[in-house]
Amino acid sequence: MAGYKPSFLEWLTLLVMFPIIITTAGYQLYARRYFSEIEVYTVSTLIIGAISISFWYLYFSMIQRLAGYFTTLSDIWKRVISLILLDIVVVKVNMAMVFYGFDALGIFGYQFNQDHFVFCSIIGIIVTVIGITLCETDYIFKRWKESLALKEIAEMQFHEQEFENLIRQINPHFLFNNLNALSSLITTDPEKAEYFLDELSKVYRYLMRNNQEALSTLGREMQFIQSYMALLNIRYNEAVILQVAELGPFVDRLLPSLSLQLLIENAVKHNMARKGQPLIISISVDSQQRLVVENNLQKKPGIISSNKVGLSNIAVKYKMLSQPGLVIEKDEHFFRVRLTLLDGSGWAENQELLASLTTD
Repeated sequence: MAGYKPSFLEWLTLLVMFPIIITTAGYQLYARRYFSEIEVYTVSTLIIGAISISFWYLYFSMIQRLAGYFTTLSDIWKRVISLILLDIVVVKVNMAMVFYGFDALGIFGYQFNQDHFVFCSIIGIIVTVIGITLCETDYIFKRWKESLALKEIAEMQFHEQEFENLIRQINPHFLFNNLNALSSLITTDPEKAEYFLDELSKVYRYLMRNNQEALSTLGREMQFIQSYMALLNIRYNEAVILQVAELGPFVDRLLPSLSLQLLIENAVKHNMARKGQPLIISISVDSQQRLVVENNLQKKPGIISSNKVGLSNIAVKYKMLSQPGLVIEKDEHFFRVRLTLLDGSGWAENQELLASLTTD
């Protein structure tokens, strides 16, 4: 909470609401004396103001901490109720310090009055709840604008990614490499050529089908990756090695379609793969049940162009689902990406939520 900087609207609540609270508290403490005796007015106003402003700062600092638990618009009612309950506690403690403090110190002869304390606490809660309502209305409006902007960006990036996927399906370079490998196999190893052609057809079939689906199960993605790796293994003479940990308990979990293919493709694109110096790609699940895709770093010489549209597209989809996105980690020896696996029981709901991303 250290270093917290109130927003403009929070400063506005201080300037508008707190004169009401301070004046009400002062009048409840000293009745007409508060306005008729300049010393009583000045001293009590300064003390009440200092205490109230301190609690105001503390309250909004705590709001920032609390907001981390309710980050989505669907949690707005939980957020509002929590803030109101927090407000009641803070206002009651604030007023208790004022009334009991003035009584304990005998400031200008004040003696504690329960009715005045309760009345002032109620006024304080009403006024601060109005302030909360204004701040939360502003928060909801900003989140709504962010969601609209995010949806627009997501739609644009999805269509860019879809376009790239379509190009990849008919990319002459991609076709040339695979057809050249197939041509060589036909004469040297017809049986392997048949196997290569079968896996190539599976890859294209999956690419075309999943261009229209935002999410896929980990199980389906892994089946596709087996075919994709089969092509890579033949093309790179077994110099690209895939190591897969036990994924059985997670095969029904969801992730954005073609995520694994994208990550493996990036690894192959940016790293050397030789039989004596293989590129090793591993897929596992960490202790937080996130999918981990990792490869050893052996960068190709020169600069490899990368627009990173695919990675940002994955990140936007996770954000649309109000889920933690991908985490990228890199050191001298490894490049690692962690992806959140979504609960498979929410398949229909997740697909409906992302439907806007998959329609023209």
